[in-house]
Amino acid sequence: KLEVARDLALLAWSLAKLSLATLPIMSSISELMMKQIHAKSSGPQALANTAWAFATSAIRNEPLFEAIARLSLETLAEFDQQELTNTSWAFAEIRCRNMPLIEASSVAILGALSNGMTEEEVARGGYAMAWAQDRHGRSDLSRALVSHFIAGARC
Repeated sequence: KLEVARDLALLAWSLAKLSLATLPIMSSISELMMKQIHAKSSGPQALANTAWAFATSAIRNEPLFEAIARLSLETLAEFDQQELTNTSWAFAEIRCRNMPLIEASSVAILGALSNGMTEEEVARGGYAMAWAQDRHGRSDLSRALVSHFIAGARC
């Protein structure tokens, strides 16, 4: 079951990456993805990639983003650093403010920092997360992340 959601996410990601995402195609993908999300057949990578694809293509789909947020919150412990930051970046890029997800993602990424993220992970994802939190209007969370990087001499 997870393969269907992953394949839909990769299709959406590919279309966005190639600048071929059109509203009719992405709407169809959204409908199919919503079924996968409601069936809880979407893993963290599919959720993150779907959010990224829609944000990159600038196609705002509130019901899809709300469904992604709900399932992400339920399964946040399964997200790795890249999935956390990609999801947060996508929500910030499309300006979809889901405060429970924003706050939970910040707590999770701070936990990941404490558990020894590599320098590359910090550079690749930590600052993307700080940018996303600031864009969501949570400069307090952004400052907390940056302070954590500085305190750990990770920047």
